[in-house]
Amino acid sequence: MKNAALQQASPCSIHQPSAQSPMKIGTLLRLLSLLPFLIFPMFLHASHHTGGTFRYECIAPDSFRISIHEYYHCAGVAMSGFPAITFTGIGGSCPAPVGDATSTTFSFTDITPIHPGLVSSCSGGGSVGFMERVWTKNFKFPSNACSAYTVSYSTCCRNLSATGLNGSQAYSWRIDTLLVNQGSCNSSPYFITPPVIFVYAGQSAVFDQHAIDPDGDSLSYSLSAPRIDAVNPVIYTPGYSATQPLGASWDVSIDPVTGYMQFIAQPGLAVANYTAFKVTEWRNGVPINHTYRESMIYVVNGCSTLPPAIDNLESGTAVSNGLDSLWVQPGSSICFDIQVTDPDPGNINSIIWFGGLPGATFSDTSGLPADTLIGVNPWGRVCWTASASPGANFQAVFMLLDSTCLGAAMTFDTVMIMVGDTAPVWPGDANHDNIANNLDILALGLGFGSSGPLRPSASNAWIGQAASAWQDTIPGAIDQKHVDCDGSGLIDANDTLAINLNYGLIHSKHHTPLRGSGADPVLSFVLDVDSADVGDTVTASIYLGDSILQANNVYGVAFSLSYDPAAVDSSSFQLQFMPSWFNNAGAPLQIVRNHPTLYVCDAAQVRTTHTNSSGYGLIAKASIILVDNIDGKRLTVDSIRARFDFTDVMIIGLDGSIIPVSPSGDSLMVYQLSVDRPLPKPVLAPSAYPVPAQDRLHIRAQGHALARIEVMDLSGRMVMGLEGNGRDAQEFPIGKLASGTYILHIQTSTGSYFQRIVKD
Repeated sequence: MKNAALQQASPCSIHQPSAQSPMKIGTLLRLLSLLPFLIFPMFLHASHHTGGTFRYECIAPDSFRISIHEYYHCAGVAMSGFPAITFTGIGGSCPAPVGDATSTTFSFTDITPIHPGLVSSCSGGGSVGFMERVWTKNFKFPSNACSAYTVSYSTCCRNLSATGLNGSQAYSWRIDTLLVNQGSCNSSPYFITPPVIFVYAGQSAVFDQHAIDPDGDSLSYSLSAPRIDAVNPVIYTPGYSATQPLGASWDVSIDPVTGYMQFIAQPGLAVANYTAFKVTEWRNGVPINHTYRESMIYVVNGCSTLPPAIDNLESGTAVSNGLDSLWVQPGSSICFDIQVTDPDPGNINSIIWFGGLPGATFSDTSGLPADTLIGVNPWGRVCWTASASPGANFQAVFMLLDSTCLGAAMTFDTVMIMVGDTAPVWPGDANHDNIANNLDILALGLGFGSSGPLRPSASNAWIGQAASAWQDTIPGAIDQKHVDCDGSGLIDANDTLAINLNYGLIHSKHHTPLRGSGADPVLSFVLDVDSADVGDTVTASIYLGDSILQANNVYGVAFSLSYDPAAVDSSSFQLQFMPSWFNNAGAPLQIVRNHPTLYVCDAAQVRTTHTNSSGYGLIAKASIILVDNIDGKRLTVDSIRARFDFTDVMIIGLDGSIIPVSPSGDSLMVYQLSVDRPLPKPVLAPSAYPVPAQDRLHIRAQGHALARIEVMDLSGRMVMGLEGNGRDAQEFPIGKLASGTYILHIQTSTGSYFQRIVKD
């Protein structure tokens, strides 16, 4: 539970959060109106700003609405008017945009929630108050003139009560990149909480500093130095810095993924100071924009009494998306409990329901409706039917009032309810096609190495699990949250575990493989013999591409092989990927699953280098034991022909495009020992792999006796040679050859064979 708390009188305090119940300072603004102004004497010396943010919204590819959000303490000096915004073209001489004066708007909002009977200083009352001033204006940029601008805004001045700055300094924010004339719109991220932060001396706290990107781009967060203009940072007094704005008495950090800012208190005095936050906008793994906001952090003194915590207990049809958020499908009902746990025995506490869920009911656990529950560790329940459209978010807000310190110790709690996440993660279904199988390995290869938000309460169980969107996708617009099968926040080899655990489990599969024609590279299953006796072990080779039609720009290979249960011992089918032209760089991911009861074997292998590979040759080997009694399978025959065929086949490139191939199976005759075997067909010609190769070639010549192997350049001149010594397989080191194309001459006991090879 992420809670926020604020004291009202000098001898009182907020509770120090435990690991199970970190404090959410973003909701402190709801409490500020409850506080007498006199507990913050520093505000008497306030100047202008306590924080600000700067954003843009795309209206058209060349038109944007610029907005400035400024925050100030209402007891300080009123803010001055808005100066001009500066636009600087990136990459050349760029004309300035033209502002539309008729679109200019101003608004002033008291952002301090008012408790019944109290009025903030922003509205003429005596309680602490903060005001938000918003200015907006539309700008049209010259069409097709420049593709990007930086935008900056400067004003004056910061609050004089800042402890760690060298005097009152000018105030500036900046957006690094505003993309213009891109053919599509991009808007900057926007923050969900006002930048007014209160923490308590000696007590740790967490502030929700995260932003939302309207275009679905990924965001990351970091601390940054505030600026006195578009370029120059503020000057901190010794002992303070941008990353430690509260000095040595505090350890201040921000989670780069979630945006949560953490304050870990050390012994020290109350201070107030500024820091800036940089949010980086990412698209397809590339940063496209940096937006800065600034906040003033107030550290005030408290007392030693600990008010209670609030715990959420999710129930009903809700799926937990974190300690303080729930996910619910449209039209479904949800109930969750709010329970008080006070470390001071016997204290009387109140849960006050502030609403936030239209149509929801709040009651005690017996179902009796109430707005306020009072008692020792009271327990309330909220029930709601999600009638909103998918994508809607709601905040259910509660205040906890403790009887200690004359009832002045308070905690606020916010539960986020998200409606209509129609794409929960099913661990193992990495490509989001509603089945966990070998094709999911391809998705892991495409997203390999990417990182994003952790999946709360992640497990490998086959159940839909709510997860924050990563926004970055693999080809096919599949959110990478699905590719992170184990929910660790990193796509890596560990994600194969969920695929294996849930292999074959379905929730309405809809994948259709793409089969090629004779004009496409061949994926061939080639048995090493044409006939065999029952009980024999038979091997086969799987080739992708050949010397006539090589496979180009391949990143991943997946296929299923069916076999005849009348001839094959289904439990014996084995398949292994081999070192090849396809996987000779990096450590590929792979999966092989034989299904004895279905008489099919699934296999897949994908690169992790984020580079394609082109070539042809052997990629895998298979091994099969033939049944020991075909009469038991086919009652009246002495022999049968066993078929091996590809069923589902998918070959992909790095961009996710499906590469058509022409699958080719094979067959062999299986004989009883009492039956004369016919003469075998001619054996296959020798071959070499991988193509292309780097250090060595593998020569395969089953049924032949190798005499000599030679490498010739394209003019026919021999450049390397090796004796075969009568074996049927040979390795040929070619590391010293220059990169290029050569002709391999293989001389055997049955004749001479030629093959084109490529040296990387």
